[in-house]
Amino acid sequence: MWDAISSAISNVPIMYFVYAIALNTILAIIGSLSYKLLFKMQEENLGFLNSFFILHMAQFLNFFAPFKTGALFGKPLITKLIGNMPLTKSIFAVGFENFFSIAWQVTMLPILLLLVGEDMLFNNLLLKITITILFFICVGIVLYKYKWFIPKIIALKRFLPNRINKIALKFGINDDVINDFVNSIPSYFSNKKIIALLILLTAIQAVILPFFVGLSLSFFGIKMGYFSLFSVYWISYVLGRLSFLPSGLGVKDVTMGGLIVGFGVDSGIAIKSVVLFRALTFVPYLIIGGILFLYYGHKYTYKRFFKKDEVDAKNPFGKC
Repeated sequence: MWDAISSAISNVPIMYFVYAIALNTILAIIGSLSYKLLFKMQEENLGFLNSFFILHMAQFLNFFAPFKTGALFGKPLITKLIGNMPLTKSIFAVGFENFFSIAWQVTMLPILLLLVGEDMLFNNLLLKITITILFFICVGIVLYKYKWFIPKIIALKRFLPNRINKIALKFGINDDVINDFVNSIPSYFSNKKIIALLILLTAIQAVILPFFVGLSLSFFGIKMGYFSLFSVYWISYVLGRLSFLPSGLGVKDVTMGGLIVGFGVDSGIAIKSVVLFRALTFVPYLIIGGILFLYYGHKYTYKRFFKKDEVDAKNPFGKC
């Protein structure tokens, strides 16, 4: 099986990778603009190129770090290092980015499960409707009671290695800072234009990403409708994300392959297409993110990073 997969991947025309690079570039530009806007919301100016570098380095770390620690903890530190942004504002940007994305994705998941068809998933319409309503209720409760949920989530830091907790304390991130941060969240929503622009950029990303599934299937001569591609991508993505494994490794792949088979594709082709999908989506971030990681890792030593700008520990919110 693996020989057949390797042979199939090695025979992929270079144009497929060119298309993948083009799609990844568009998505990286959108992601960089979105991350930049999260700092503009906090009256900070993060350069677009820095945002672009941060995105790739964080994604590179996320491929290897367990439980999404690369994105949740590595990205704020990378943002401080490269973008020279206050650490607490970097933490807010990453926290808001993840909270916003997981909120709409988890809300969308039961709707997709409801629509993809009875033959593939639940064959009980009442159960589908019940699950959808329950998810909407849960999301609504979390949004309404965010002041209760966010500290509980942050409290999970006690399960982190002591080294990471010591780093947080070094930068002045304590319970008082966290409480002030939570209380200040409503003020960030005052700029409706930025929020609307973030929603628009997110919608564009959501529309483009399923094309990677279509690109990987087209190499094997398989064509699927856009709604099918959308369902395959986002159901597998959200379930993989909820697994807290690096890039949903395993969970996302099995789910994607199963859904593709459910749409009538041969299981052998489904497996090969999932491997090709991973190659098309991994390679650009591995190459660019890896090069940037090596460059900045050489440029900034551990001691230089943590000795730089001691004022952040005394005034973690930076200039207001």
